[in-house]
Amino acid sequence: MSSWMVGIDTGGTFTDLIAFEVDSGELRVAKVSSDPGDPSSAVMAALDELFATGVEPADIASLVHGTTVATNAILEGKGVKTGLLITEGFRAVYEARGWARPDATDLIDPFYRKPPLLAPQSLTHGIPGRIDYQGNELAPLDEDAVRRAARALKDEGVESVAVSYLFSFQNGAHEQRTAEILAEESADWRVSLSSVVLPTIREYPRQSTTVIDAYVGPNMQHYLERLSDKLVERGVETPQVFLMQSNGGLMRITIGARFPNQTLLSGPAGGVVAGEELARLTGQSEIVTLDMGGTSTDIAMITGGRADETNEGKIAGQDIGTPMLQVRTL
Repeated sequence: MSSWMVGIDTGGTFTDLIAFEVDSGELRVAKVSSDPGDPSSAVMAALDELFATGVEPADIASLVHGTTVATNAILEGKGVKTGLLITEGFRAVYEARGWARPDATDLIDPFYRKPPLLAPQSLTHGIPGRIDYQGNELAPLDEDAVRRAARALKDEGVESVAVSYLFSFQNGAHEQRTAEILAEESADWRVSLSSVVLPTIREYPRQSTTVIDAYVGPNMQHYLERLSDKLVERGVETPQVFLMQSNGGLMRITIGARFPNQTLLSGPAGGVVAGEELARLTGQSEIVTLDMGGTSTDIAMITGGRADETNEGKIAGQDIGTPMLQVRTL
């Protein structure tokens, strides 16, 4: 039986597939229009083109998928309506964006506008309760305040809730209890906890990353779960089904549905990793990669044969604290 390795990249305009037969070295490609309403249908259409050439679903030994679904949701402002629960008295942390001033080019731009808050102040609620910097409880969580906030968010039609309390990376008990209360108030919500999404010091990056996770999470989760189900129904039996991460690594597609913030540069990361390999093959250790799609253009630097990495990225002005390749998205 032949053994095929398949890579699929879903962008805003086209979905591209390349298949490599391990033993013979044969390559096959397919290109189909993307479906913004259901990106998984375009992935399956590309696979159907491959299967029409005689490749059987059971012949696929591994499948790696890169996607810009999360990226485009932020660029186009098409995430879900998101609420935010914070420690009472710290409403300014998110809006002030870590008290960082705009970039130099923005300061001299007369048309500059701050990026919009993905969770506006009108959907932000301060909750009494306090954990100190060592993880000790200074004041208990006000569970009644959580329930009042949950009901207010439900009345506003919120679809996803981000929870980011002070020092939760040391002790996530208050956030975990908040998630339980939110689940009691609505089983339909996606709840993103900063103690799970990014359990690291520095309040603003952790809060912003958690809001992004909540904002794109439902769309990504539905998309990846739908795709996983369709692959099984179509007869793709291999357990080696992976999703590109923003840092250029791979994760199982089911894990990507749980941690969508790690897939924000899923599609662009694949091009950068390919650029690293091209640098190795050509002996050119200094390369600029440019990956142009229908929605965005992604630029990265490869120096010394390796792509730059960062823990402080931006997409459409939104700050992200998860590890990623240093890609500038326009």
